[in-house]
Amino acid sequence: MDNIERSPRNLIPPGFALAPIHPGDARTPLKVCVLLRAEPDPAAGAFVLLRELPGSRVYLGAVCDAAARIQEWVEVWVQTLELRDLAFSRHQERLANYAFD
Repeated sequence: MDNIERSPRNLIPPGFALAPIHPGDARTPLKVCVLLRAEPDPAAGAFVLLRELPGSRVYLGAVCDAAARIQEWVEVWVQTLELRDLAFSRHQERLANYAFD
């Protein structure tokens, strides 16, 4: 059991922290968090961006237990509005939230 707690999967890299993306209390068994840089990068910012896609950004996150141990690394997808006025042709509707969902 001691090996499980020390595995690299459960460790937060030095210079980073985890911030929950939803409210919770002491009874919440699991929290979804996003990985933050302790010192924000001037170009990349505080969040660890994995990739950008049309209409979304994908950040590195983690599912943490009540003791703040990482249980699983996850991707946190955030919708952006850059394509809201874009249509691929004159005959199509503008892109909207329902199209991305």
